[in-house]
Amino acid sequence: MFELSVACKYLRPRWRQLSVSIISLISILVIALVVWLIVVFFSVTSGLEKRWIEKLIALTAPVRLTPTEAYYNSYYYQIDSISENSNYTLKTIGEKWRADQSDPYDPQLDIEVPSNWPKPDREEDGSLKDPVKKAFFIIKNLPYSPSIKARDYEVCASNLRLRMLRKTPETNPTLTQAFLSQATYLGSLDNENLAILKATLPISDADINNLLYTLSIASENVQEDHPASADSVNQQLLRERLKTFFKYTEVNWLKTPPAGWALPTVLQKNASLPKQLPGGFQMSALPILESLDKILYLQKILFDVNFEVEGQQVSGRIPMGNLLIAHPKIKTHFNNSPPLSPFWFYKAGNSQEDLKVFLPKDAALGEGILLPKPFREAGVLLGDRGYISFQTPTVSALQEQRIQVFVAGFYDQGLIPVGGKFILVNEA
Repeated sequence: MFELSVACKYLRPRWRQLSVSIISLISILVIALVVWLIVVFFSVTSGLEKRWIEKLIALTAPVRLTPTEAYYNSYYYQIDSISENSNYTLKTIGEKWRADQSDPYDPQLDIEVPSNWPKPDREEDGSLKDPVKKAFFIIKNLPYSPSIKARDYEVCASNLRLRMLRKTPETNPTLTQAFLSQATYLGSLDNENLAILKATLPISDADINNLLYTLSIASENVQEDHPASADSVNQQLLRERLKTFFKYTEVNWLKTPPAGWALPTVLQKNASLPKQLPGGFQMSALPILESLDKILYLQKILFDVNFEVEGQQVSGRIPMGNLLIAHPKIKTHFNNSPPLSPFWFYKAGNSQEDLKVFLPKDAALGEGILLPKPFREAGVLLGDRGYISFQTPTVSALQEQRIQVFVAGFYDQGLIPVGGKFILVNEA
């Protein structure tokens, strides 16, 4: 009670000591406020620092080993270019790591080693020293950092061109198309890099609705610079895609388009019901999956809907038409790799130890890619398609190669300087 008595002595106002008590009270309040602000400041900065670090390590390794000019001029690197066992092709770091032979050269089959090449650096037993395998072995067996993993990482320059098909927000919408071209960097996705999960952005309603629509569009002309039409996919392929979509997407709600929605005749069981519902009106809905077996058009997907309007309960079975999906539950985690991959970025594994991340692949849609957040801010949505182009050397000249791709997700690139142009793709 000593502390309380001292506090009361200086805070309790007395005759001719009122100013002292007021000054003491103000001092205590100021000190308490400063302490509170310091606690809040450190809490916020600590949280921000943790988030920044998580985003940085999602794409940037804490330690990066980069080959020097001496490596590229060495016998170890150049020997693949004249070796039949290497298909006369130079190897990347990852290919060197996974290669069965450190020295693929066979003097009985291959041409003579050029005299201007540096001498091979060999072990005492005469075998060729393998700096790549040695580096991976050292990192793997670090005694104090068992969680560190060595992974090869490839980056190359490319150009991304996406075609964005959008419906106008009108009662009778029309289809418009726009194109986005951007010089980018391609990086290979590490399937064991779970830190990327903390940087990925959630899939929005707009993403799901755009993906659903693009599944009905054919991909034959997606690699053209200015495709003139958006042709519908054949009915059998449409049914297969829709079954995969609804297998991994739980839909319980639909909403009307921004321009409003005319109430179908089948639901107008009461003359007092409004003929038009406003935009954004939500209704409980369950898809009739059996209707996918015979579906001809995307708009013909059947739903059982149930909603209340102006105090009256309305229910019935209607085709989807131009209604939009709202609040879908999307499956992104699988215990085992699914036989049919979803159309978005996902993870698979029974436990944390065997958990891996994957980008989807599709024979018709192409390779799934993970884009940085600025692309989403520019209007790109899940399911948008296009191609990635890059130059590859041939015998006579450089030749442009195009790979068909579709957007499978977005991630927050954080503070990485070139993160806004950094695209993640599957390893070759």
